[in-house]
Amino acid sequence: MRLSTEVIQEIEVLSMFPRESATLGIKIHHDADPGHIAAAKRLYYKHIITL
Repeated sequence: MRLSTEVIQEIEVLSMFPRESATLGIKIHHDADPGHIAAAKRLYYKHIITL
């Protein structure tokens, strides 16, 4: 099974979250990789991440 570029980018964004606490988060700045910004938006609309 091949993963699309979008799914890989979403996994990369999710892997940025700290594993030691469910209350900690990440910040994605406006000048971040456009693929990661788009992935974060998709994850938000899927209700996987907040804010």
